[in-house]
Amino acid sequence: MSQYTLTGFDASAHMSEETKNADVSGPLGILLAIGVSFVVGLAYILALLFSIQDPAYLVDASNETGGYAGAQVFFDAFHARYGSGTGGIVSLGIIIGAVFFCGLGSVTSSSRMVWAFSRDGALPLSPVWHHVNPIFKVPVNAVWLICLLAFLLGLPSLHNTVAFLAVTSIAVIGLYISYGLPILFKLLFARKTFVRGPFHLGPFSDIIGIVAILWICFITVIFVLPTAYPVTELNLNYASAAVGGTIVLAGGYWLIDARRWFKGPIANVTTDTYRSADGKM
Repeated sequence: MSQYTLTGFDASAHMSEETKNADVSGPLGILLAIGVSFVVGLAYILALLFSIQDPAYLVDASNETGGYAGAQVFFDAFHARYGSGTGGIVSLGIIIGAVFFCGLGSVTSSSRMVWAFSRDGALPLSPVWHHVNPIFKVPVNAVWLICLLAFLLGLPSLHNTVAFLAVTSIAVIGLYISYGLPILFKLLFARKTFVRGPFHLGPFSDIIGIVAILWICFITVIFVLPTAYPVTELNLNYASAAVGGTIVLAGGYWLIDARRWFKGPIANVTTDTYRSADGKM
């Protein structure tokens, strides 16, 4: 769950077409998001760790929060200080807020990608999802599509904790694989031909790329592991099946049909756009 709330720092990349000086502002936005999250997250985690009073009771299913460790830390801290754990339960709004803003960032990024793909004609009913609302100036249909798909995907989690964990695992694994593939292809096939932009990591680029790939592999393995042992059909983590099935379907669709007609993103501007009246750039 903690890793799930760290998905969304790439929103700057998805919004780059609407960003001034995007080749610099976009990477800086990502770095700032990671940096701020690191500082605030480290402070938050340290505060939680130093607030633990009884580790064994923390995960006991008979405690005041039913074995939910995060909530119990808040409850114990407020109960020890004020004689009541009510304030601790209210303080769970911090976690709820983190999850909410993570979801908000995911919806923003996902709907932006739906709009971009439909603009390029890569999705069924592309004109519908590509439509920009004349009043709100945003692709409302694409936003509603993502919200509907997210609702349907999360619906089983209302009565099943395993389903909720699977949904969050799918979100993390899917995003991290999408991050990892371009990095991997660049390292394997384009180390000498890759054209750097004005913002780059210099000689550390390959090293950081390798570390990123290793981290993505580690996270992917962790998030497909079962939630408990012994493994049964009730606690099996179905994230691997969902992500693997999506990759197989998408890859099959590309090989069978899409590669014949999809030519990549449609350019919004050309060099002629920037030519002045005298023909100079």
